Amino acid sequence: MAPGMSEMLMIGIVVIMLFGPNKIPELARSAGKFMGEFTRAQREVEMEFSNSKAQASQQPPKDNAKIRKMAEDLGIEVEGKSDDDLLDEIQTTLKSEKAVATD
Repeated sequence: MAPGMSEMLMIGIVVIMLFGPNKIPELARSAGKFMGEFTRAQREVEMEFSNSKAQASQQPPKDNAKIRKMAEDLGIEVEGKSDDDLLDEIQTTLKSEKAVATD
């Protein structure tokens, strides 16, 4: 619900009565500076977000095929398991094989 012409005129009269005609240009300059600073800060945040998003997309993904191949070579069932699950099982299998080899 936007204010009509009569409401805007009333607001203008109240502003002039409160601050005086000499202060209004000063208030407008301050508001303009604020908007400029706000816009500059917004652009900086957007640039940082874009840069961090680009850096995240440049990181190499895990080599899933190697993890799955290693698990299969060790006799671990790979179906339905995440890479983290497979890595845990690989580590457990290697520890148990090492323990058997040292006995």
